[in-house]
Amino acid sequence: MRTVTTSSDLQRVTPQILPADDGEGDWVPSPISCLISAIGQHFREGVREALVAAGAEAVSQGYRIGFQVVRDVCIRPFEGLGAMRNMAILQALEERWDYVLLIDNDILMEDSSVLWRLLGWHRMALTPLLDQSRVHSDGLWERVASPMYRPFQGLQQLDWVQTGCLLLHRSALELVGPRFFSDPLIVREEEYLFRQLRLHGIRLWQDTDALVKMLESPTQLWKVIGGHNPLAPDETA
Repeated sequence: MRTVTTSSDLQRVTPQILPADDGEGDWVPSPISCLISAIGQHFREGVREALVAAGAEAVSQGYRIGFQVVRDVCIRPFEGLGAMRNMAILQALEERWDYVLLIDNDILMEDSSVLWRLLGWHRMALTPLLDQSRVHSDGLWERVASPMYRPFQGLQQLDWVQTGCLLLHRSALELVGPRFFSDPLIVREEEYLFRQLRLHGIRLWQDTDALVKMLESPTQLWKVIGGHNPLAPDETA
């Protein structure tokens, strides 16, 4: 596994560690730092540029922002995701960032205000609303969270969410430990993860006013087993 860190796009700092408030009191710290960790092999079109724009806007709002890309050489597309996310968490802990944003390379943050708005909630585990416009061939909505909320319902508590875009505070990482994500091939991975977090007293929240777009549907299990990688470059072109 190798980590590719890009420091030219956004400022890199070693900031002061700040505690998280999980909804109690009027704690408003400044400045807050966040390491954006883009996870995966290949950026979808526009994703990297959108992340840089979101980071730059957060900097303009007084936050300290870092940016890194975490890649792993693996045959199957999702087999190494848990390990890649754990690598990002290890770096966030080592460099003493207040928050880490784990975002897959097929998640498009079109609204550049999303990041600093998420940081403003001061939660230990927080996700934006994942775009739910895609449907399966049978016409059913794809289930990406439980419970499912419509846009613009404010801050809501979740049982679990698909972990394509997840903001975590340092205190949550320290409670669970550096092996935060487990084997990604287990059934119902997200439910497993967030049950584990609840045992540590960490609640998961969703800002339904902050929307991001999932550019690709999750790959079906048979494609993963078969080694199909939908994000690999087309070598026949």
